[in-house]
Amino acid sequence: MNQIILHGDENMPSPEIEEFARILVEKVRDASIKNCDRRFQANATSAAAQRWKEMARSATPEEFAKVRIADIVDDAISSVL
Repeated sequence: MNQIILHGDENMPSPEIEEFARILVEKVRDASIKNCDRRFQANATSAAAQRWKEMARSATPEEFAKVRIADIVDDAISSVL
């Protein structure tokens, strides 16, 4: 079983884990959000941007959400790799 190494108070992650989490949020999550936000700009020309714009016009909210979620997760994973 994987366990988180705790530091001091058993409810607090170690400083190393906290720093890793901060970097992960900043470099992966936040970067992915910014990248995906750019897909809605009028001048965005990537394949994903074109797909999102078309789906925003023609797809149901559920269909559009499924595509966006997959693209956002893919973007975050590619940032890690």
